[in-house]
This record gives sequence, C-alpha cells and structure tokens, in this order.
Amino acid sequence: MNMKKLNVVLATLVAAVMAGNAQTVTSDIVGYTKLEFPTGTSGHGVGFVKEDSFRGIPTILTSTTMTFSGASFGSLGPTADGLPKYYVEIANGNLAGYNADIISNTSTVLTISADFSSLTTLPTIVIREHIRASNIFANASGMEDFVDTLVVNNPDGSQTSLLRDSNSATGWIDAGTFSAADLIVYPGQAFLLNTAGPGNFTFSGKVKTTPTAVPLYAASGNFVSYSHPSASPSLQNINLGTNLTSSEEYICTAGTFSTDGALTQNATFLFADASAGFIDPGTFAAPDQDTIEGLASLIVNVSSDQVWIIPSPVN
Repeated sequence: MNMKKLNVVLATLVAAVMAGNAQTVTSDIVGYTKLEFPTGTSGHGVGFVKEDSFRGIPTILTSTTMTFSGASFGSLGPTADGLPKYYVEIANGNLAGYNADIISNTSTVLTISADFSSLTTLPTIVIREHIRASNIFANASGMEDFVDTLVVNNPDGSQTSLLRDSNSATGWIDAGTFSAADLIVYPGQAFLLNTAGPGNFTFSGKVKTTPTAVPLYAASGNFVSYSHPSASPSLQNINLGTNLTSSEEYICTAGTFSTDGALTQNATFLFADASAGFIDPGTFAAPDQDTIEGLASLIVNVSSDQVWIIPSPVN
C-alpha cells in the first residue's frame, strides 16, 4: 500500500563538462522520502539503497565465492545478531540487479549466498550494506512502544514480526522473545506496519542506477515494491510480466491496496500474455485501476518461483 508522500527530494545528477577536454563528471543521485502511515495496517517500500562500499571486477567466480585480486576487505560478514551485514549486487551484464548476501570473507575472497559461476563474462560487482528496520525507523514519529509491529513475508511463507521498543538498541524487539531484534528489507521488498495511531518515518539514501532483481516465491504471498521514490506508473509498465508466459501455463496475480489503514485489496490483476499484460480476471479487459505509486506495496502471487527485474529509476 502506498502512503501519502509528503516530500521527495532528489539531488540532481551532477554533470560538469570540462571546457578544456569535454570530460563529463557525474555524482550519485541521493535524496529522501518522508512517508505518513495511518492508524491500522499499511504497506511500504524503500526507494533507496546505501552508498557503495566497494566496486570492482572479480578475477575468479566459483559456485560460492568471488575473488578480487589486490582487494583488502575488512570484516563484511554477519553482525552479532546473525543477520548478513553486506550484500553483493551485479552491476552490469545479463544478470544486472541480482544480489546475494555476504556470508563470510577474507581480505580478497567473498563467500556469498548465490551461485554466479555460470557467468561467461566477469561483471562489475558492487558491495553495499543492507538496509534494516533500525535504519528506516531511526527518526520515526507517532509510533507506540509494545503495540506497533513491523512484518515481512519470508520465502517459505512464514513471517518475521518485530514489536516497537524505542529504548532497545535497534528500536525493535522480537515479538516472541522480547529481545532486541532487527530485520533486513531487501531491494524491492515491501513490509507491513500495524500501528495504533498515525505517524511518519523518513528515510534517505542513494537512488539505484541499475536494475533490481526481486525474487518471487511460490510458497509465499510476495509483498514487493516498485521502489521508485517519485514515479506513479501503470502496472503494465513496471516490467513485472517480462519473465512470465501466459495465464494458461503460469498463474500470476498482482494486487494493490487501500491507504486507509484497512489494507483492503483494491483490485487483483491476472497476467495474460506478453502482448496483453495484466488484465481484469472478471472482464478480461485491461484494468482501469492499475496505477501504482513508486513506494506502494504490491501483493504478487506466483505458481512457481520467478524473478521480477525492476528497471532503474534513472534513465
């Protein structure tokens, strides 16, 4: 579900053309969003990532490792709570946008959670720190301790639920054990808030200049987000159906939600085929309620595991 966007500030891509040699210099696009949430249940995406910690081309890829000759990595492995702290993302080539957690590392070798060894051309790899609940809600207002909850859906269909506790180290505690806890919000993933009253949260970061690969799992209702900090596209224009075939062979539905705190599903759309895209499952006509604000959450159900490639917000 998308919340009212109070403010979006994107620093303009800096382009300085040097008169002497016509060299163009660019910088990252950064910005922030301040989002409201209502009383009740609401869904949200994150439109930014953290700054790159490293960018380079590996010399060796295996099924579990990446080797970077001449690198000098410090500790990039999981934090004390066992959650991955950093991830790698492929920046170019046919798998651009795919990412994997860093499980452990030496000064030159990363052990990762995915197998990219089938790549025939070694791509540029970016390392970034994960975005966590503690980052997103560091400056939140209107949240009630021991009442408000944060929920994400997991690949196996289970959920992870945190309870708000502004006095804990992370701002959250595990809803079952009541110990300090945190969770990762992966690129393109959305989360649910259950709140006793209205409020807002502000988050800032870097706008991605590469696509984002978002896994869609058959075992789970996938809460995902277009993750664009300023756009409001049609469902037909977010690349969601690119890897799908047709509704006869493969079932994919996507739905949007109300913004009143009830999390009422506005509509459900069925993927028909590459030419028709998503259709109304009752009339089989093109939908007329398919506008999706960039930080809205969607519910996507699939019959087999797939990957949604979200285009970069930056052309």
